Amino acid sequence: LGFGVAIALLLAMTLVPIFFSVMPAPNVREQSGNPSFGGRLIDSVSGACAHLATQHPIFTSVLFVAITAVSFVGISKIHIETNMQERLRDDNHIRVAQEFIEDNFTGTNLLDLYIRGPEGGIVTPEILNKLSDFQEELLTRDGVGDAYSLVNLVEILHRELADDPDSMLPQRRDTIAQYLLLFEMSGGEGLFRLLDDARSTLHLTVRLTRNDLVNTNQLGASIRDDLSAKLGDGYEVEVTGLTYLFGGWIDFIMEGQKRGFLFAFLSTTIMMFVCLRSWRATIVSMIPNALPLVTMGGVLGFMWDKVDSDTMMVAMIAIGIAVDDTIHFLTRFRMECERQMTLDDAISQTFAHTGRGIVKTTIILCLGMAPFNLSDYLSTRMMGSLLPLTLFVALIADLLLIPALAKLGLFRISRTRVFSRQAS
Repeated sequence: LGFGVAIALLLAMTLVPIFFSVMPAPNVREQSGNPSFGGRLIDSVSGACAHLATQHPIFTSVLFVAITAVSFVGISKIHIETNMQERLRDDNHIRVAQEFIEDNFTGTNLLDLYIRGPEGGIVTPEILNKLSDFQEELLTRDGVGDAYSLVNLVEILHRELADDPDSMLPQRRDTIAQYLLLFEMSGGEGLFRLLDDARSTLHLTVRLTRNDLVNTNQLGASIRDDLSAKLGDGYEVEVTGLTYLFGGWIDFIMEGQKRGFLFAFLSTTIMMFVCLRSWRATIVSMIPNALPLVTMGGVLGFMWDKVDSDTMMVAMIAIGIAVDDTIHFLTRFRMECERQMTLDDAISQTFAHTGRGIVKTTIILCLGMAPFNLSDYLSTRMMGSLLPLTLFVALIADLLLIPALAKLGLFRISRTRVFSRQAS
């Protein structure tokens, strides 16, 4: 993506001037005197924003503070979760098949727990009874559909071979060994999936009813800790499974995305300083760049029960795109501050020269991303919904918040003339 942007910049600085040099010069007066309906509408919106920001700067600033406060409340409600199945639309054939299995069977999400103990000491009446009780407890947990292990096989053999209706499991170690030997000699297969040859590792499978990655990881860790406590010292429990491992990697992925977002934000801040040549102006200018991301977080917290981990990727892309309009607006504002005698004149000329341009670019970007909403995949759909949302909020912040902060004296450009005759 970065390489593509660099190529686009190179073409814009080379081929575009060549094309302009061979094209007929447009009649600027005629176009400015008789703009199209779209141009008049954009000018009206831009003029209304300029009027509101300059005539009511306190109201405008308080409004954005309120939006930010509400957004932080929404951010506090965000719950990060990833479900690969739910990334697909409801009518997608893969999701339909998964939901059919979950509704009619016990699900497809498995947790595999391996219990290690002393060699030959894992298959004892004491351990099997503890494991049997634990499996019964598991079935009462929310999200657990079934649990099975060597215990189930031994129970079946004991029920068929022993005349002991009062006991579900044999109470003698040699009886268990005879059952397993008889099972293997009579053609029984698959014992290696439940017990290793050294009789030191036992396999417990837990079938879950949900496919949420983070929830699976947390549930697997809880089951591991409870089983370890039940078995006592001398026994080690390890949990694995594809969904469980992915759930554990979500935190690692999120940490990487957070570092990437921080890098993008700091890089953007440095570029703003290069353009504005003032740290104070740079820091204040990053407010309209951070506000869209905060607003997006608030919307997600209020409207989504759980937020997919790929959302952070959208935020990183959003800040890189949204900052374009801010740079255009503030660069022009700095130029006008050096030319005009009053702050109001500088703001007015900035809107006249840049307001229409940044509104048009935002509209073009939003329309260009809209087709992503047709995708079956959630992460792609977010590019067509969340990105336009952040771009729109960034545009509003550029057109309203920056002029309001300038009127309140919070935003200043270092290389300016004295605004001693500011209009009230």
